[in-house]
Amino acid sequence: MKKRVVLFLIGLLLVSVLLGCDPYGGGSDGSGSDGGADSGDGGAGDSGDGGDSGDSGDSGDSGDSGDGGAGDSGDSGDGGDSGDSGDSGDSGDSGNVEDNYVFLTLNIEAKNDDESVSVSVSGVVSQPESDGTYKIVENETATITATTERNVVFDGATVGDSYNIATVEMDVNKTVTVTFKGFLDGVEYREMVQVTGGVFNQKDSDNPTDQSFYNELSDFEMGKYEVSYMLWYNVYQWAITHGYNFQNKGMEGSITGGGDVPNYNNVGQPPTEDGKYCPVTTVNWRDAIVWCNAYSELCDLNPVYKANSEVLKDSRDENASNCDSVVIDQSANGYRLPTEGQWQYAASNGDSDAYNKASGASEPYNVEGACDDVAWHIGNSGESQETAKAHRVGLKTANGLGLHDMSGNVFEWCWDRFINNSYPTGTSQDNPVQDYHGPNDGARRVRRGGGWFYAVIFLQSGYRFMCTKEGAYWDLGLRVVRISE
Repeated sequence: MKKRVVLFLIGLLLVSVLLGCDPYGGGSDGSGSDGGADSGDGGAGDSGDGGDSGDSGDSGDSGDSGDGGAGDSGDSGDGGDSGDSGDSGDSGDSGNVEDNYVFLTLNIEAKNDDESVSVSVSGVVSQPESDGTYKIVENETATITATTERNVVFDGATVGDSYNIATVEMDVNKTVTVTFKGFLDGVEYREMVQVTGGVFNQKDSDNPTDQSFYNELSDFEMGKYEVSYMLWYNVYQWAITHGYNFQNKGMEGSITGGGDVPNYNNVGQPPTEDGKYCPVTTVNWRDAIVWCNAYSELCDLNPVYKANSEVLKDSRDENASNCDSVVIDQSANGYRLPTEGQWQYAASNGDSDAYNKASGASEPYNVEGACDDVAWHIGNSGESQETAKAHRVGLKTANGLGLHDMSGNVFEWCWDRFINNSYPTGTSQDNPVQDYHGPNDGARRVRRGGGWFYAVIFLQSGYRFMCTKEGAYWDLGLRVVRISE
């Protein structure tokens, strides 16, 4: 009898081993779960990987493993329950805890096609979604960069131009508005003054042998100030991305920074806080008319200067022939250089007898101190000739029309060609020339007004001066006019 019992127990043990059961009734190791992501790694040999522990041996489906095994596993159902926990372990494999991320949304306003905005962070960041939203690791610092040549505003604060940078602490979801400012937004000293036309005697002296003639001018508008470097630079930056080319980039006033004319070190540099509203200098006549076209186009006006029936957009030396044969579209409402007659008429406030006075002065130029309140010249633009320089526009007293710096600070380009003894003849008060534009020939162009580096004789409203079209100097700039609409 004892022998039969022993044999029975040995047999039972062998069957249990083969079927993966605990011979002592402790439940099936195969159907049990070790938790985590790989439930059911235990058990005998062929038990399935996590989540499929019910396939161990012949135990049947997981979760009912008590019915599997040898069929006598007793309480092994408890082991099956632990197998179910293996399924929950699988969810841990996702590795995506959304609470660790915040979102940055960019609202971008007034951007041109050639400009961009990008975001970079020191942590993980996704590519922006179609709505401009970035997913960023919580508590990282996002850096916003705008590629442009004009000012950009981040949430109300102007941060300058070209590769603008703003930082945002990403502790919570945030929305940032990035606004590309207009090229002329915030540029001061752009006002125009209405000038009522009339007939005046255009002359440079009382000498009867000197030329003079009667010129009848139509109404026009003239810049209240000389074109500042700030205005020039902003128009220039727009222009070079819209098909325009220039021989000279312009300079801020008379501070060269070293180098040789016209390639001073400060040429083309961004405006500085101290000098941005000094007049632009170091631009030639061709640059001036092409810039006027760009200024007009930027302001949605019709450009004035045409070559071969096309808007003139190139002042480089290789395009000199087109510049020099340019024609005026008289119907265009854009900006242009003043004619010599417009300039003198505005400088003298229509007074033919003011030819020998600085613009706005009450006494002739050769009266001691007569020019000092209205014009910068070599005698007052610095403590000495070595420190003389151009100054911010608008600091001197305006003339009777409200125009500043018509005399002094810098010479100003005019439209007309310059030829001695070329004024019209046979005119009178009752028989004037209408809106005279100068002679049709001549290699040089007129400049007017005198400058910071010159003596007071050049400040006279009637004083005529000239320059080659290629000339670009530290005391030569421009002022614009428009026809009245």
